[in-house]
Amino acid sequence: MDLRYATEFLTYTVTATDTNSDYPVTNLIADSANPILEQWRSANASGAKTLTLDFGAAKTVVLTAMLGTNFTAMTLAGTAKTLTKNGLTSHYGNALLQTVNASNTMAIVISAATPTDSAAYFKVGQILCVETGKLNVLSRGMLAGATINVVDPVLEAGMDVQDLIPGDTYRTLSFSDEVEYAGGTTDFDALRAISPATKILIVDLDSPTQLPVFYGRRMSAEESISLDATMQSGSMGFIELI
Repeated sequence: MDLRYATEFLTYTVTATDTNSDYPVTNLIADSANPILEQWRSANASGAKTLTLDFGAAKTVVLTAMLGTNFTAMTLAGTAKTLTKNGLTSHYGNALLQTVNASNTMAIVISAATPTDSAAYFKVGQILCVETGKLNVLSRGMLAGATINVVDPVLEAGMDVQDLIPGDTYRTLSFSDEVEYAGGTTDFDALRAISPATKILIVDLDSPTQLPVFYGRRMSAEESISLDATMQSGSMGFIELI
């Protein structure tokens, strides 16, 4: 188990081999409210496609997260990568641990292939790049005992919610913790201090099939203390953004 998280992502401009004008590359920005639904699409699915990220200055990228793709084969800065399907939500995407010393730009090449959904285009929901020093370790293995729930939104009669799309599932993730007062809850407190307004990327680099890349916001943080014991407990929840 190698649980990591990041709350700071590099900004960039991006160009593509070609683009569907209704789904421009500007949809790949790191602060999108809907990183799966607001996507870039290529103009067609013919041949390989290149996305070039320009950071504006030399950067060292240690992790690149691809969200909401409909392809599995790509190269990251010349290194072949395979993206997998999240068995819970059916979204494709991975957090790719690779150090890239980018002299301003970094190339992502989508290999020539038939899209996984047989669409007439390739798509990417979002690309998140984490700079060296910004990938944090949760050393106490908080994933053990964590709870993942899958939510399938359903519109009730009379409701009008534009961003709610039935059938497009997302996850909630809950952590719980119990320690002695004096022992401290360093890792747990680090997550609890994150504002619900801040987007967070959480990955398990050792077991990505157990926790496929999770990108969302903190929903709540609760704490309880037993007055007749030396233990305290807490819990917090996160909601995935789609």
